[in-house]
Amino acid sequence: MTNDHKQINISAYMLTKSIFNLINILKIFLINLIVLYVFLYAIEVFFQIKNGTFLNESKYSYRERLSNETLKEVNLAFAPYKILHKETNLLPLSGISNSRTIFCSETKGQYHEYKSDENGFNNSNNNKNFDILMIGDSYVHGLCLDQKYNLPNYISSNNFQVKNLGIMANGPLFEYAIFREYSHIYNFDTLVWLFNPDNDFYDFSNEIQNPILNKYLEEKDFTQQLVKKNDLKDLIIKNYLDYEKRKLKESLKHYHLDIKYVRNSISNIIDRFSIKSEHEIYSSNIDDISNENHIKIIYEILEDVNRSLKIKDIKFLIVFNANHPYYKYPKNAKYSNDSQIIINQTNELLTLLKRNGIPFYNFDEYIDKNFNENNISIVFKKVPNPKGYDHYTPYGNKILSEKIIEKLRLIN
Repeated sequence: MTNDHKQINISAYMLTKSIFNLINILKIFLINLIVLYVFLYAIEVFFQIKNGTFLNESKYSYRERLSNETLKEVNLAFAPYKILHKETNLLPLSGISNSRTIFCSETKGQYHEYKSDENGFNNSNNNKNFDILMIGDSYVHGLCLDQKYNLPNYISSNNFQVKNLGIMANGPLFEYAIFREYSHIYNFDTLVWLFNPDNDFYDFSNEIQNPILNKYLEEKDFTQQLVKKNDLKDLIIKNYLDYEKRKLKESLKHYHLDIKYVRNSISNIIDRFSIKSEHEIYSSNIDDISNENHIKIIYEILEDVNRSLKIKDIKFLIVFNANHPYYKYPKNAKYSNDSQIIINQTNELLTLLKRNGIPFYNFDEYIDKNFNENNISIVFKKVPNPKGYDHYTPYGNKILSEKIIEKLRLIN
């Protein structure tokens, strides 16, 4: 055998050995990956059982069952921010219209629902004439509460007719767009705008990056004509929800194969040690917009709303939500820093409103005077999630509704 042949044989042997070693490494890697997943899944199942959520019926499954039982269309509540960064010629600002709508659940097997009005908002009727128009996020929308306990309905129980244009996860720019698209079709005496410092500044930093929402800032006469294009708006939402395509994903979620609890827990641990706060509002554009300018733009939105209402002799009240206990009573340095950022941003906006005579009410001041960490659960619902609390309790909404009514009576 020649030296060349020997060299070829050695090379072939070395290549075969390398491939064999690589296969063994891949086997070990895959085996360890499977073992790790099984371990994490066991942890997931343990905590799901502990929290009483193991194999619970999901919103998706509940919707499927209701649709089959009633043979009528049932839909899930939709949050417009979900398609904020998707390319679309029309950006929905509400949910699906005239639909039985499944909202959320805090108790096993029990889901909060509502019947949406002709434009996809949480109202039991399509009346056009009323006393108060309310705009805001999930606190107005009525997240995870029986309808009779949500904020607009508490105000209604005091002999006011209220129209609810709140949508969960909306920030100031979404809400401004809602005002521009829908307020003109109603006759009302007062606009109550609920501002949520916990996330509205942050939400705005995302919303301002959307080209359609930006047009509401750049062009004072811009409109998507959503009232006229209501059917198209509904179709866009249905295409996004696409219940058929979600079947596999929802099956994985039902059996907790997505190990969501573990993933969220890891994410929360990482978040605790993160240096940068998500509440440091900024723009990701090249021509970066500073925090101060963002707050100034939010103020200009509210000022424009106030100006347009004055022309029609309509009252305007901006209500600042109480800060969430998660930030009000921070457990570590990061949350304390987050809390201070929110306070500073809020104070800056309040100063601008006060300086220019735009009426507002700061519910946080009332909460600080009358509650503390030991009894805050009277106002905020205590729930088993990393933040420890959720939205207001029915009593919390009742108090806020009374304070809003008191303030409205003082406005000239």
